Amino acid sequence: LTMYTSPAAGIVTTPYDAMLFLKGVFTSSLLQPSTLEELMDTVAITDEISDINAVGYGLGLMAWSTDYGFAYGHGGQVWGDRSDGFYFPDQNTTIVIFVNGAYNNIGKIMSEMRDGLPNLIFGSN
Repeated sequence: LTMYTSPAAGIVTTPYDAMLFLKGVFTSSLLQPSTLEELMDTVAITDEISDINAVGYGLGLMAWSTDYGFAYGHGGQVWGDRSDGFYFPDQNTTIVIFVNGAYNNIGKIMSEMRDGLPNLIFGSN
């Protein structure tokens, strides 16, 4: 078996297991509170990488400002697959999205899902 991607794209999981892990990062003793605080301490993202629509980036976590408060998570893509996972602390809710498809269309699909799913789950503000 030959690995054609970096370790960043080398994870194999299901959406459910990704959700359990991300929820565990924020709600269990998986991390010490001080470590979680460091992960959530984000800096502003510059225009060069603004296509991810995040407003801040920490030590592996991105922050999104939403109508429902901040959402924290991370995502990635490789060769026609993309995944994003977010945790909304104010609602104690985790959302994980996995998409397969043509590489050029995934970004648009993910943006629409990332922006629309919270409205479906939490209701329109």
